[in-house]
Amino acid sequence: MAHLSRFVAWLIFWTLFSNLAQAQEENPKDKKSPSPLEWLESRMESYQTDIWQADTSQSHVILIPMGFGKSDPKLRIDWNALEGEMIDSIVVVYTDYPKGKDLSALNRKRLSAILAHDESLATQEFITWRSAAQTEGKTAADFRKRFHGLAVYVRKKSPSGSPILSDSELNSPLLVDKLIDMRYVSKDSTFFKVMKRNKEWDNILVVNDWTGSMYPYGVQVLVWHALQSEKSSQNILQYVFFNDGNLTPDKKKVAGKVGGIYFSNKGNFESAKDAISKTIMSGNGGDIQENDLEAVLAGLEKCPECEQVVLVADSYAPVRDLVLLDQIKAYNKPLRIVLCGAEANGISPDYLKIASETGGSLHFIESDIITLAPFQNGETFELADCTYVYQNGSFLLTGCKEGTPLLKLYKEK
Repeated sequence: MAHLSRFVAWLIFWTLFSNLAQAQEENPKDKKSPSPLEWLESRMESYQTDIWQADTSQSHVILIPMGFGKSDPKLRIDWNALEGEMIDSIVVVYTDYPKGKDLSALNRKRLSAILAHDESLATQEFITWRSAAQTEGKTAADFRKRFHGLAVYVRKKSPSGSPILSDSELNSPLLVDKLIDMRYVSKDSTFFKVMKRNKEWDNILVVNDWTGSMYPYGVQVLVWHALQSEKSSQNILQYVFFNDGNLTPDKKKVAGKVGGIYFSNKGNFESAKDAISKTIMSGNGGDIQENDLEAVLAGLEKCPECEQVVLVADSYAPVRDLVLLDQIKAYNKPLRIVLCGAEANGISPDYLKIASETGGSLHFIESDIITLAPFQNGETFELADCTYVYQNGSFLLTGCKEGTPLLKLYKEK
């Protein structure tokens, strides 16, 4: 009996001890923080390529060769010489040889070589880390010919400390989140200037074209929001982002039912960023037409209390769904159309019709047309290097200054 009592006591003790040990193991406070190298690896983007080549179209690249199967740098970077520049991305380049072998330990050593200079590089949000596996070759001799090591992409800083970016880079969805986080403003600051001139707008519904060519302007919208103080008189109640149908083939797009429309949780900034991510990942347009009014109508249904409707639109793109205009007019809310790229590309006549029939306005980088006076049938006028005529309730493009992209588009229609 004594043996049984001792056994039961031992069992109880062991159970309690095991539970306590498990609880201690699961205590978040006892978990070690990831090392800089572990943090870096968790953010690494990996891809394969036949033969890796440095892309110098947007950035200056510094190559740190390490040799086939090696992790010791063959040269040293003079980091002091990079003052006035900032690191944009770092790529660890290797070869997939032997085929399918796990080379993570070797690449970890290669990454450690650059972290030895500055461990904080691993956690700097604006640096993109990638690994590139080269796959072309059959023998060790083939792969020894390839570059192995690190490629450090750097670029000049702007006066604000942000990198100077080209227009083509601003069309990349991969940069959108980075640009928002660093409060980037492109050289065409249309949305910023329009909002500054129209401070009376409040309780706003923003409907934003987020097809490929419009990424730079969409970034402006969210950066503007991020920079507003809580006491700002301009309050965005709802964001709507649209990509003209996700990946629907152009031939299958039906006006009013195209889709590719995403909403934020009211005017919440983080929710808007998430909605943008979904919009980008789901598609980036297709043909030149866009489903602007379908998105506006969806926004009005989502936010009937919104007082101002601001459509951030590609000035060049025809509106796919003018058939929905009467439904929008029933809400009796003027559309404020921010026309992006108008100075370079011209203005689709569809926006003139929308603004005119909703009692809305047109807004450009340097000016606003607050009201469109009633037009007489056959009346002509000029706007943004193009000539239009009002005829039977619609605006028709009759000509543009030579070289305006809009002219070629409407000649082809």
